[in-house]
Amino acid sequence: MIIEEDVPLTVDISTQIEQQDNNTDKTWPISVRFIVVSEFCERFGFYGLKTILPFYLHDFLGFTEDTSTMIIHAWVFFAYSTCVLGGLLADSYLGKFKTIVYFSIIYIFGSTALSIFSIPGITGDPPHAWGAFLALFLVGLGTGGIKASVSAFIADQFTDNKKLTAVFSVFYFMINAGSFVSTFITPLLKTISYSIAYSVPAGLIAISLIVILVGKPFYREVPLGRNLFLLSFRVISCAFREKRNNSDNYALDNLEDEPSFFDYAKGTYDPTLVDEVKQAFKVFTVFIPLPVFWSLYDQHASSWVFQADQMNLDLGFYSLLPEQIQVLNPGLLLLLIPVFNRIYYLFKKCNIDLTPLFHKMGMGMFLAAISFSVSALLQLYIDSQEPHTVSIYWIIPQFTILCISEVLVSITGLEFAYSQAPESMKSLIMAGWLLTVSIGNLLVSIISFISETLDLEMYTKMFFFSGLMLVFLLAFLFVNRNFKYINR
Repeated sequence: MIIEEDVPLTVDISTQIEQQDNNTDKTWPISVRFIVVSEFCERFGFYGLKTILPFYLHDFLGFTEDTSTMIIHAWVFFAYSTCVLGGLLADSYLGKFKTIVYFSIIYIFGSTALSIFSIPGITGDPPHAWGAFLALFLVGLGTGGIKASVSAFIADQFTDNKKLTAVFSVFYFMINAGSFVSTFITPLLKTISYSIAYSVPAGLIAISLIVILVGKPFYREVPLGRNLFLLSFRVISCAFREKRNNSDNYALDNLEDEPSFFDYAKGTYDPTLVDEVKQAFKVFTVFIPLPVFWSLYDQHASSWVFQADQMNLDLGFYSLLPEQIQVLNPGLLLLLIPVFNRIYYLFKKCNIDLTPLFHKMGMGMFLAAISFSVSALLQLYIDSQEPHTVSIYWIIPQFTILCISEVLVSITGLEFAYSQAPESMKSLIMAGWLLTVSIGNLLVSIISFISETLDLEMYTKMFFFSGLMLVFLLAFLFVNRNFKYINR
């Protein structure tokens, strides 16, 4: 979806939200302010916890680099897999607001527990990992439970889907603003103690919940729907049965086009429901190759941190901590998001229609593969030099390329998932989008385990991920070559 001319193209929150009342096309609901501020605080908390996790596992708990990488991505896999549970509860049982509130409480308990269990000696000397694993379980359940609901909740505040590009740009801007601040500050707090470093994100997560609660009177809440997960399963089962039996189906006689697999269920279930399941399945099909992209992207917070630890971290005016290299990701994104919004606008003015799947997401995945090839070449160069002599500035190109790929894939994907989802399945579809992140992190954990078992070099893994991304990019382009977009 291309940005419309009447949608503001910057990501300045006050400008976007506070428009003159006499121009309702540009007015953003006041409820958006509460959601984006809450998202800033929550993302500060999450990325604060995640930023120092590699060295918390490696230095504080004594795991190897490969095992630490495996644990991090296994945890992210769990966190994103719980998005499905959150999406199901939000759409069919609790609603998005209550889902966010309930899971945020679990989130606060988990982040507070992580701070407590990081106090030296509280779980023994040397420290045992059970406390950290329990806390990470609660954090993963909490953050995963709210993820699908928050992104769908902010979009629910609008009735005009033409504004979704700007909406998700602002939303993504706030995610990266929170990430930028916490990625820089939390490693500094770690030099005092891990417990203090983890207590600050826990406080921000609590503030995030408070902000959401304060905004309650202003929210536009979509009524609860049916248990669509169960209904979708029944529709698919019915279609299998009807097609296998080749039974007469009067509902198929009125179709203008050749019946699809799902149409065989229209004799038993409401045709509108069947069409919604069909559309949801088409969107989920788009997601199939995406886990590989996330398996590359999320390594900027694990493998690339360990790579930075092998380099000279002196900038000339400031000496970085290895974890702080992650600040490049949100920092670059804060610059790139408005730049790309302007580029999309210029393409629109020139009557050039950039399709979400081929032009944006396809190019984004290609660039992700390039970034890992660059990373592999850098690792070869690091290995050929004396330890800690290669300047940290050489890591900037791979981060820049990866950030451009994220803008093209992630923001576009959020907009695509929401705009193409049936009205009654938006949280569930957003959960499916986030589930691809989960599977991607599981893939990293598996490959890290294999890497440690076979004692593979880091550059070998980087080249492998780059090649894997190119293979799945071809699959992505093939699967979605005939995708028909729906204008809602």
